[in-house]
Amino acid sequence: MASYGRPEPQCSNEVSRMQVVLFKRKVVLLVALAAVLVGTVAQAAELRAGRAAVDITPSKGMPMAGYYHVRLNEGTHDELQSKAIVFEYGSERAALVALDLVRFRSDLSSRRVG
Repeated sequence: MASYGRPEPQCSNEVSRMQVVLFKRKVVLLVALAAVLVGTVAQAAELRAGRAAVDITPSKGMPMAGYYHVRLNEGTHDELQSKAIVFEYGSERAALVALDLVRFRSDLSSRRVG
């Protein structure tokens, strides 16, 4: 990948390399999304967007995922959130949702509302 005159970050372990790769992917996604939005806004002023974040932190004592045995939540280190951005163009709506979860039911990812 071209560095455009800047040295590539040097990583001392595999975790750091993965963090760099994920960061680069996020930057590419954001640039692509911004380009689409700018192009759409230039063509039509009817594009609307909104965002929201909701705390979805479970209460103390809830079972946690990712263990080989049942392990209950003993407290909160960081709050879990659900974040969404919704785009509306005329009568069409699309939402991007990010969840601080290990997994969720697959039928929720394809559900249409409205």
